[in-house]
Amino acid sequence: MLHGFMLRCELAFVVLVRFAASICANEYQVEEIPRTSKTSLVVKALNNRGIVVGQAVRNGDIEEAIVWMKGTGLVYLRSPEGIYSSANDINDANTIVGYCYSKDRSWNACIWKEFNTEPRVLPLAETRSDCIAISEGGDIAGTFVSASGDVCAFFLEKGAGIRKIEHDQRDTVVPYGLNSRGEVVGSAVTKRRGLTFLDPFVWSVTQGYLSLVSGEMDSGEALGVNDSGIVVGCLNSRACIWKNRESPKFLATLGGTASEARAINETGIVVGWSETKGGDLIKNLTGIEGITPIFLIRPIYKHACEWIDERVYDHNDFLPPNSEWVLKEAVDINNQGQIIGHGTIKEREAAFILTPRPSPRSNAD
Repeated sequence: MLHGFMLRCELAFVVLVRFAASICANEYQVEEIPRTSKTSLVVKALNNRGIVVGQAVRNGDIEEAIVWMKGTGLVYLRSPEGIYSSANDINDANTIVGYCYSKDRSWNACIWKEFNTEPRVLPLAETRSDCIAISEGGDIAGTFVSASGDVCAFFLEKGAGIRKIEHDQRDTVVPYGLNSRGEVVGSAVTKRRGLTFLDPFVWSVTQGYLSLVSGEMDSGEALGVNDSGIVVGCLNSRACIWKNRESPKFLATLGGTASEARAINETGIVVGWSETKGGDLIKNLTGIEGITPIFLIRPIYKHACEWIDERVYDHNDFLPPNSEWVLKEAVDINNQGQIIGHGTIKEREAAFILTPRPSPRSNAD
């Protein structure tokens, strides 16, 4: 009887959560970004036109840059050697940045201006380079490996040339996001008290490098930034946001411990993932310690989610009750509210795109 009672309580709780979520956040239509046989997809970014870029991995080791458009489907971008390339970001002018394996057998940062043409390789003399982010104005942030083996970050301002993102005794600096104000966010490997940490940062030409850590033992990454200068990422394995370069604000989780904020759009919606609540179901529901039968011990899962006004919503709560999808992580969001990420469908790994459903009120209008 206890088992049946607890399951009924849990079901009622889930229904209540889904109802509350449905009136507070967007309802979505989920669609798989299709792949070819023996290929897995890694989606990385989408623009405001709903065009997705990323990487296809064939036979476990052949990596190729891809672009996906609804109605057109999956397109493989051209590269000099036809293998080992990645499309990392795209802006609304459909300019794509990433890297490709060149004929001289080096990894080079490159730009695709057209989907069916060879990329333009950036004139970086180092042995390996990579374009990671592009702004709407065409500025680019990326990395290169120096002659001494350090991973360095660069900022290519349109019409102004390449600048190195200067840092203080950090041998690895990786940018992850860039906005239209020329603000670059990322992480740098640094040492404090003889220990190694990841230092989340924001950098600009005018203000230089600024660490976003608030404590000496903090470690994390700044992963996205919008044009209002709001930075998102994680600190000490918890999703957080930084406003006006001030102390971080930690975001709520789905009940678990770890979470990560990956991207933010211009309306302030943040997407990423969170661990769900697991463990002792009796304690979770009643707050009472006790010996729990094994069938009431719940595992911890990683779920895609979004934060609106710092409240967290599980993307899986917006799926139909009979959906075969499990949405595990959200990677990017555009200003139309479309979201891309990774999950499973019928227990098969897959990439997805979520598109907000029109509300009944907007249809009536």
